[in-house]
Amino acid sequence: MNILIDGTPADITLETEKTAGEVIAALEKWLFGSGLALSGISVNGEKANGSEAVERLFNIETSKIEELEVITSPVAMLALEAIIETKIMLEQKSADWESSAAASFLREKDAALFSKIEEAIAENKAFDFTSVIEERERELRNSAAEFLSLKDNIQTTVLALENFALDLQMGKDKQANETVKNFAFLASKIFRLLPLLRCAGLNMEKLELDENFFIEFNSALNEFFSAYEDADTVLAGDLAEYEVSPRLKDFYNALKKQVSLLVEV
Repeated sequence: MNILIDGTPADITLETEKTAGEVIAALEKWLFGSGLALSGISVNGEKANGSEAVERLFNIETSKIEELEVITSPVAMLALEAIIETKIMLEQKSADWESSAAASFLREKDAALFSKIEEAIAENKAFDFTSVIEERERELRNSAAEFLSLKDNIQTTVLALENFALDLQMGKDKQANETVKNFAFLASKIFRLLPLLRCAGLNMEKLELDENFFIEFNSALNEFFSAYEDADTVLAGDLAEYEVSPRLKDFYNALKKQVSLLVEV
């Protein structure tokens, strides 16, 4: 079987996949790690248009497939299209949004945004689509510049995390909660930008970070959020100040150094 990605032959070895659908599912998972999503599929020259065609083509056994081609698009671009479609549907007061392709995409690829929109609908509140659309457009047009624009927010959040324990001790729960929200926003933003930055030429292997940095950072984050949710203020404060804050700073600085090179090119 020949596998093509955007018209280019892909050197991919099948493992346990027995049908076209299983191959496509594996490809989709692999591509998502590179910031790409499937926007078109054809099997033996036949395009998967419509639910009936998709079901039939996906059930074809790999032994009967001569050529499988997938067309990709940046996840951020598809997300932007889904957001715009959602905006139009809600302006038209459509009751079918949750069963739409746009909602399905956001539910799977941008769960946080999906939840915010769903909550706004449930409470019959207006959702600020304009700011979200503008933000996603900036990310698509110039991911490097969008990342570098986070500098002040990063510095503010790093300082807030350093003071997190003190805020908890002094009963400044609102301030502490705001710090957690800002940090969650930044983390989501950075990890949304990473695939776009890689497409722009960022080489993650060149980041000047310790070998186990991401493992330790992820562990610290899980412990921090768990301690905060359990109201273990002492542990949450220590983790914020001594584990999360310095690693956020190191991660940003390492990324900034490499991303700045992309801007200079």
